[in-house]
Formats: sequence, structure tokens, C-alpha cells
Amino acid sequence: MIGGIMDGFDKESHEAYLSLAETDFYAELTQRIDERTPDRFSMNLSVEHMRAVDGLLLAKLGGNSQAKFLFKHGDFIESHVRKAIERAEGFSCGADKTRTVLRSLARHLVDGIAIEHDYAGERTYHLPTKVLTNQVEILSYFNGLHRLYFGDPVPYLSHLVAYPPASGT
Repeated sequence: MIGGIMDGFDKESHEAYLSLAETDFYAELTQRIDERTPDRFSMNLSVEHMRAVDGLLLAKLGGNSQAKFLFKHGDFIESHVRKAIERAEGFSCGADKTRTVLRSLARHLVDGIAIEHDYAGERTYHLPTKVLTNQVEILSYFNGLHRLYFGDPVPYLSHLVAYPPASGT
């Protein structure tokens, strides 16, 4: 079964490539393979793709550098948020809690909506209870991650020290 899924994925990938194979961009990527220069291949791939992504982010988010960072590096932010939650609270509902934090952060950065979790609500399984529970903490952690990404680990490390491990993890 998995083989069939992979075959289907490979076929779709091949068809996607064929539809773009004649473009200058893919001709240049092909040249990088022929030259056996993976460093230049990935650089070309990253630069061209990121240029388009940056254009999209500019069109949708304007000069909002924090929101652009969140969307452009969401996988980086998500993995750190999830690890912080799981380290402090354990693994139960970690993905739901992470999603809640990221989406509330995005609404705050893009739309200016305050980050307020309803802990008195009927369903609260998706809300973090020990870390990243309020706007100040979430924005501080995000700022720490932003600075970590660009080489300054100190603000991020201060959060790691502040979040004690959950028992049993």
C-alpha cells in the first residue's frame, strides 16, 4: 500500500517537473545537477523560491516584519513552541496547544487581536496551562525565537531556564 502511495507521489512530482522543465529556472537547476554542485543547486532553489515567497508576504502583509517572519519560518517557530509546551506540560494535546498559540499569535501580529485564552470555557484541552498562557509570554517567547534565528540566543535561552520540565517527561 505504501509503495502505491509513493508511486503516485512520484508520478505527480514527475508531472509537476515536466510542466516546468523548459523554464530558465529549471534549466539552471538541471545544469547544477550536471555540474555536480549541490551547494549551488540548493542556493538557486532557495533564492528563487524565497524571492517568490517574499513577494507573496509583502503583498499580503506589507511591512509587518514580525508577521512575515512568523509565516516564512513557521516550521521553526512551531517546533520550538511545541517543544516548550511538551517540556513543561507533557505530550498530551501538544499539537492542539501549539496550533492555538501559533494561530492566536498570527491573529495578533496581522490583525492586532489581543491574545486571550478562555480558560473558563467548556473545552480547554487546546490551551497551554503552564507556559505560553498569555500575550506577554507568547510575544516574549516569539521575540526570543526571532532573535535566536538571527544569531542571538540569549532571550530564547532565558525562556528555556524559566520552563521547568514536566514530571515524567
